[in-house]
Amino acid sequence: MNMTDMAYTKAEIKDEKAETGPVSPEVPKYPWGLQVRLEREELDKLGITDLPDVGDVLQLMVSARVTGVTETQMANAQDTECCVTLQIEEMAVHDMAEEPGEEAPGPSKFPPQRKYAQPPAAAPAPAFPKRATLAAKYSLNPT
Repeated sequence: MNMTDMAYTKAEIKDEKAETGPVSPEVPKYPWGLQVRLEREELDKLGITDLPDVGDVLQLMVSARVTGVTETQMANAQDTECCVTLQIEEMAVHDMAEEPGEEAPGPSKFPPQRKYAQPPAAAPAPAFPKRATLAAKYSLNPT
């Protein structure tokens, strides 16, 4: 499965600045809803006893359930707004500093994680359905 950079594009940054105006001159690199917060209880469940350093890169593998789907069109808007809400139910964490086949210097901060079955090479990863497909599936009015 290919990774997608979720950072705001230059056009999105321009739009965000126009919406927030002088109140908030800086736009964050990534949208608000993409941040995941793990507190002590979650870290304990994942077996993480030593905190990573700020700036470390971790790879997350999650299983998430769709808990909400909305599509909204305002009276004076040309586009509809879509939102899919996901509840993370299972998670694995991998320290990206450790390359495959390379031993980490000293004990790892992160325990070995459960192995997930890989999809067959011939089967492509499913694409996110188009807005009209979601609308049809969930009896929404497509635009």
